[in-house]
Amino acid sequence: MINIKEFLNSKRIIHSEKANDSISGLQFLIENEKIADIITFNTCIQFSLVNVSDLKKNNEGLYFYEYNMKRIGDIVDNIKVESLSNSKYYITYNIGDINYTTDKINEFILLLAPYQNFKIRITFLETPNQHAEFIISLRQYFIDNKSNTELLSFNCVCSDSGVYNGGIYHIDSDSLHKNEL
Repeated sequence: MINIKEFLNSKRIIHSEKANDSISGLQFLIENEKIADIITFNTCIQFSLVNVSDLKKNNEGLYFYEYNMKRIGDIVDNIKVESLSNSKYYITYNIGDINYTTDKINEFILLLAPYQNFKIRITFLETPNQHAEFIISLRQYFIDNKSNTELLSFNCVCSDSGVYNGGIYHIDSDSLHKNEL
């Protein structure tokens, strides 16, 4: 077993201010392969929810939208969601069809949980206006092939918020609030 912080601290990591998507991120990793094992870059995703009828309702009758994170980076962290339309909302992460509060989950290692979807759920506290707009900002990590293989060789990898084992993300249910869907 290894802690993800120990693993990351043992690697050469550089951050790109120019990369902002998977193509430019991978290009930056290739260009810097002699000086970096891992590169990071920030991404902003802006989207509009045009029609309220396209939203789902939860058991409490509140509308919600789930943004499905595309598997473009190996790790994501520093996830922030901002409403551009003054919508009142709260955020949960939907991992493997379980909702988790955002105060305990700081990162998600997509590489180690290939069998689980990672979604950002935006739950509206009141019926949203037409054209509710949001920005999701996050930091992505791309890991080079050698370090990628090394990380995958561990049977178990732990983070501050959970454990990755056998392609599945597990969380200590006693320490986190969780709600079955």
